[in-house]
Amino acid sequence: MTFTQEGKLLLELTVKAIRMLDEFKPVEITFMKDFKGLDLVTVKIPPVKKGETIEVPLWLAQKLIEMKIATLSIERELTWIGRIHWRERVQLPKGGLSLSTIPDSFYSRARNLSRFMKMANLEGDYRATQAKNFVREIVDRRTHIITELAFLDKVDTEIKSKLSTSEISLMNSLRKVIRGWLEGVYEDHSKD
Repeated sequence: MTFTQEGKLLLELTVKAIRMLDEFKPVEITFMKDFKGLDLVTVKIPPVKKGETIEVPLWLAQKLIEMKIATLSIERELTWIGRIHWRERVQLPKGGLSLSTIPDSFYSRARNLSRFMKMANLEGDYRATQAKNFVREIVDRRTHIITELAFLDKVDTEIKSKLSTSEISLMNSLRKVIRGWLEGVYEDHSKD
């Protein structure tokens, strides 16, 4: 297997694993009608009244929303994205490679918001466009900095603590790709 195949496989498997784990991350949903409850092997939902909000795994939230039993609070998610955008793009952290702390759930919540807005036919809505732009700006800034961090021999613990699990995975994958490429192009370049 050549280096590029290994790098590609590593990245594909990492993304797949992160997405699989995201399916089990909790999502807040609000019930649109009374619900008798549900007892599955991995999840137990007690009886819920119309208007109540609870957390369930993403995969179950999607099913309940598809069945029109529950809904996602799009307004709450948009507000949440807006707050992160403010910290990340408007009120920039000090220093060139500095980042604000991002919740581990950021990427899955952003992806879910996009999914749920499609399900609710809100894709052309001004708020949907604004949310997409906010997410793109946050991701662009963070991936730029993560790429820069991948070139460093050692990343400061404080900066690393501000990265999500998937961002750390991306940084480590990029570091391996960059080091492998450098070793192939310039044989004297070997860093452990």
